[in-house]
Amino acid sequence: ALGFGAWAGVRLLTDDIAEAEAPPPPPEPIAVPAPLQEAEDRLAALRARMVWGAPVLPLAPKLRVTVEALEKLLRDMIPRPERIPEARRFLAMQLDGLDRILVRLEAGAEPPASLAPLLDGIVNAADEWRARMRAAETEALDIQVKVMAERLREGGG
Repeated sequence: ALGFGAWAGVRLLTDDIAEAEAPPPPPEPIAVPAPLQEAEDRLAALRARMVWGAPVLPLAPKLRVTVEALEKLLRDMIPRPERIPEARRFLAMQLDGLDRILVRLEAGAEPPASLAPLLDGIVNAADEWRARMRAAETEALDIQVKVMAERLREGGG
């Protein structure tokens, strides 16, 4: 009886509380533009090779970080179609090189001492691309804010 009384009391206290609305559905994933689809596919293939075969390869952690840096660059390119042509060339060159390096390492080649710095260089270049894109977007936003502020002043707001 005590349990029923507690339930009924809670029920009376909460009857007027509106039920929470269901959260909105998650946004649709951004589609990869056709010009970047090849790079996306090649990165997926490299990622799969890193999971299945490359953990035993020399420099596997550095190779993984390099693939991840290129994936981040690709993700940052998707909403910026005006940057795709130049980034596509950069990605294609890096992916060709990484693919050839992996083929040789998978065949048993010993990595030269210059490979680790090269992989670091690819990561740094991808990070620099991303930083330049962010800087360009920040500059564009700053200009837009100035334009809107000027229009607001002119409009007497």
